[in-house]
Amino acid sequence: MQIYWGVRPLKSIEFQTTEDICSGAIDLACAKQMAESGDIIVLTAGIPSPNVKAQREGVSNIMQIAVVD
Repeated sequence: MQIYWGVRPLKSIEFQTTEDICSGAIDLACAKQMAESGDIIVLTAGIPSPNVKAQREGVSNIMQIAVVD
């Protein structure tokens, strides 16, 4: 996705809930001055499934479109 115009990947710390993941990502983007109030951002995250035995890196299975408050 980084090759598309306006896409800037950020890596955040590990969180326990989906809500914390999304709010933490928005806070990180705002702290790095990459987003401001009213911006529309797309969040992706990889949440490990309990059925998957081996951890696979680079897997995203959640996507959320959010408006920054």
